[in-house]
Amino acid sequence: MDKVTEKLGIVALVLAVVGFVMQFQPVSLMTGAGVLWIGTVIAVAGVVVSFVFETRTVIKTVTVVLLVFCVTNVIYVEHQLDMKRQELQQIFKN
Repeated sequence: MDKVTEKLGIVALVLAVVGFVMQFQPVSLMTGAGVLWIGTVIAVAGVVVSFVFETRTVIKTVTVVLLVFCVTNVIYVEHQLDMKRQELQQIFKN
């Protein structure tokens, strides 16, 4: 591997880690989960960089694992927010 590919591998890891860290931002019914989706998109960018520029297999694996966590987390949070919205609708209906 040449130095450019190694640097791009580091960039891919940094993108995936930034997306992963963004998954720990607070959300509410008022703000929604937009920040989590942005973090997931950043993690996707890390995966794309790692695969397009053919970085090491370890880097590809780590970025994909972080992406899977991000997607799973954001889907879970969206589900929880939807349940809370339905609960509030039931409260205000009665």
